[in-house]
Amino acid sequence: MLAEELPALSLFEGLGVDDLEVVAPLFRRVTFPAGARIFSKGEEATDLYVLESGEVVICVPLHDGGCMDVTTVQRGGIWGWSAALGRAEYTANATCRGETTALAVRGSDLRRLIHTQTHLGKRLVERMAQLAANRPNGLRDQVMQLFER
Repeated sequence: MLAEELPALSLFEGLGVDDLEVVAPLFRRVTFPAGARIFSKGEEATDLYVLESGEVVICVPLHDGGCMDVTTVQRGGIWGWSAALGRAEYTANATCRGETTALAVRGSDLRRLIHTQTHLGKRLVERMAQLAANRPNGLRDQVMQLFER
């Protein structure tokens, strides 16, 4: 991942060149075909994703076998929050609406960065909290707690 590419995505807005050089190696580009299930509720929560192109639908499985759409992630949006928050499992399904390209980071690597590079970690957590502000279930508050731990 080239550090020059990151500022085009809202998570990395305002980060300096030095910070981008630290963050860039943690991310890898992943591509999924249309209709691909990226993860399902109950699977091990390993990665947080930042959408470069395409759309990803987040839905919560219902007891009757259906699935209730919670949100549609657009360019620059983030999903897979469970991995960033240190949860053992994903709490929803993530499915590509069309061909999708994203940046993925292991949640454990992101949490380590947040706690060892405190200035940079604080800026990333603040950006993540801004992006999570419109999500349900107090996600913004949970993201802010990442830095406070």
